[in-house]
Amino acid sequence: MAADHTSIGLAQYRLGNIEEALAAYKRGLEAQERLVDKNPASTLYLNNLASNLGNLGLIYSNIGQYDDALAIYQRAFGILEGLAEED
Repeated sequence: MAADHTSIGLAQYRLGNIEEALAAYKRGLEAQERLVDKNPASTLYLNNLASNLGNLGLIYSNIGQYDDALAIYQRAFGILEGLAEED
């Protein structure tokens, strides 16, 4: 389900529907966060969460919401940094 929202978000973004894209990415992010909450040791879910955050950050950056983009990117980086430390 998270991947479906992400796909919808990407399609909406490419169509120029920024608000709809943000809403879809946020729904996908919520679904991904639920998966991580239920499976906190899953590197797949954590990687997907970081990827979804990166996509959301990209939209924020592209529409000039740089503070929001930075916060999202930092969260994604924190997840990936944690995964790197586990290896």
